Amino acid sequence: MARPREFDEEEVLDLATQAFRLGGFDGTSMADVEEAVGVGRQSLYNVYGDKAGLFLRVLDRYGNRGLAMARVHLDGSKRGMDAVESYLKEMIRFLTSDDTKQGCLVARTLMDNSGLDHEIGSSCSANLGQLNRLLAKALKEGAEDGELAESLSPETAASLIVTHVYGLSAVLRAGVKAHVIRKSSDALLRQLRTAD
Repeated sequence: MARPREFDEEEVLDLATQAFRLGGFDGTSMADVEEAVGVGRQSLYNVYGDKAGLFLRVLDRYGNRGLAMARVHLDGSKRGMDAVESYLKEMIRFLTSDDTKQGCLVARTLMDNSGLDHEIGSSCSANLGQLNRLLAKALKEGAEDGELAESLSPETAASLIVTHVYGLSAVLRAGVKAHVIRKSSDALLRQLRTAD
């Protein structure tokens, strides 16, 4: 008979997320994770198999939460470019808040791991694909409403936004100030919108 888990999985995953955001996959040892979550290594191995298994669980959960937030803005009460602007402003708020100065875990994983494990790489790719589709849908509405610049297809504009958002994570980690990020995002939105 299997022993019941001796820890709160949601709490452990929250704390492990913070540890991996600080050090990335390669820079975070299991000793670091143990210290961060307050649970012994063997208990973690019993549930997640190994460090990669725990990281994949953290990454999938983090990505799903990010997509849920994107859906609130992109599939919510606003449509078209207003929805896109709402999403971008929320991402900037999230990335520049004091408790998330380490940026996006998905972006960090893509940047830190050139030789990504297949499952980890697939998780990141799936997350990017879903975000692109959500944005393209909202941008298609914007095009239908005459709000999206005619020179851009919804798919191209979605790709620009995803590149922008993931790039923000990198430059924030490098020390670029939040007000510079906001100006950059405002400029992107102006370029995406048709001239008034």
